[in-house]
Amino acid sequence: MMPLTWPRVFSLWDKLKRFRTLFSDLTQGDLKNFVAYLMNKDTMWLEITEEGRLVGIVVLEGLSKVVDAEAHVLFMDRELMNKVPVCKAIIKWIFGVLPLQRLTAQIPTIYMGPVRLVNELGFRREGKKRQAVLISGKWVDVFILGLTRPEAEKL
Repeated sequence: MMPLTWPRVFSLWDKLKRFRTLFSDLTQGDLKNFVAYLMNKDTMWLEITEEGRLVGIVVLEGLSKVVDAEAHVLFMDRELMNKVPVCKAIIKWIFGVLPLQRLTAQIPTIYMGPVRLVNELGFRREGKKRQAVLISGKWVDVFILGLTRPEAEKL
């Protein structure tokens, strides 16, 4: 888990704000919203490092629900399919440490790379929220995908 000092928060903000896929039009460039999200007591941030360098972030939110958490992942490069082994290890760790029954991912339908990644990890499409996020001035649908504990144990 990442220690949240103010220099760390600002460093993280500088690194992440360039990834438009992390933000909707309504939150892009909104440092105050980012800090509030970071400080949410129901959210866990994990960093993925390689040789001491930050290469990715995993965020679990809604942990107060206990049974289900929403998972978000960001890698600093576009080589998502190369990240399958580390993602599987993270999923195994999450289910080994937390009493969750399932993980949920919500991914804008226009982001096919992340959709392919979660499909490769065993997430199953459960539905779609229509016009759920504003991206580049257009309302975009969001796929809802889920992975249960028994499915994760088979990874």
